Amino acid sequence: GHLKHMRKHGHDLKHEHPRRSEDPPTALLPGGQCPFLTNGTCHAGQETKPTYACGEGCGLCAPLGKHCSRRPCGSWTLKLRGTGGKFFREAVLLSLLERAAVGQSEGETLGHGPTAERLKTAKALGSARILLIRDPIERIMSRYWFEGRWNTFKTPTNESAVSIEDWLQQARGRAKGTRVWTSVENYYVKTLASCGGVGVACKTEQQQSSTTATTAAAVGAVGGKELEIAKNVLEKEFTLVLLTEWLGSEAQRRLVASELCFEWPRPVLRNRQGEMRAVPELTPKRAAGGHSATRPAAGWEVPSNPQTYARLLRENSLDLELFQYASQLVKRRVHSTQGAAMAAALPRLNVTEKLQYLRE
Repeated sequence: GHLKHMRKHGHDLKHEHPRRSEDPPTALLPGGQCPFLTNGTCHAGQETKPTYACGEGCGLCAPLGKHCSRRPCGSWTLKLRGTGGKFFREAVLLSLLERAAVGQSEGETLGHGPTAERLKTAKALGSARILLIRDPIERIMSRYWFEGRWNTFKTPTNESAVSIEDWLQQARGRAKGTRVWTSVENYYVKTLASCGGVGVACKTEQQQSSTTATTAAAVGAVGGKELEIAKNVLEKEFTLVLLTEWLGSEAQRRLVASELCFEWPRPVLRNRQGEMRAVPELTPKRAAGGHSATRPAAGWEVPSNPQTYARLLRENSLDLELFQYASQLVKRRVHSTQGAAMAAALPRLNVTEKLQYLRE
């Protein structure tokens, strides 16, 4: 009956193409209740049916944690490409919430009307608002090895490989309006600063010297003003900011458990074979960076040509600063919820060295 109710009210419960955006429920029931959980309310009870299958019962697919009394009424993720959002959705969110309550948007800046509206709706519903962010240079190199080095329909060989320089040149300036699907220049800042939106040209006196007239016309150059907007949005609009590099760290695991209200780790779900498994799982099953069978075992994170690397750093200088700010934000949140020792135990990042390289 619950799933029929969802379909009746226009909720698509099917898997969607990654280029599409998924809507969370668009309206609250009377009294501000969540329309996608049993009896329209988020509550602290256990499952109402003797089954461990997500999508049946009250929507709290895993029991609540001892430290909290309520799980957020769903989630919405601003999915930044190449940061692990798909993994996090499948390994974590769909283990804790019904599929219909897990929304996301991808490939557009917050200047995109429907994307901005989804964020607004998620906030009104009390949903967890999630963003994963990754070292911007490694994100770009990951996309290169995943979708740029070889044409989708060609066998991966040295002869059919596209160089990183050619791929970057093709990708530069292809973003139009709010669409930043292939962006390789300050992608994070453009996304969070709503570039391309109505009245948001993202052109400032601090335009990057590497930005061409083509890209400036397409999405707009970004500078210090947009960086500050992006920092503010990151901190105030997202209840759960995560670093891809720290997904396996104990401190960030606990941060996720605190926000999404579950115990870590413990077996909570039974599969069709009757086996119990720990949910959620925060350890990636494969190394990041694209096709593991075709990329180098090491060194794939940096272009081999020093000039290419230097230009990539310049074109993403603001994203590097935003990534550093995000790491500091996560550390502050860990410190406030778990103490100084856990914050200090977070793995070291090399973003400081990259920023120093730019300043020299």
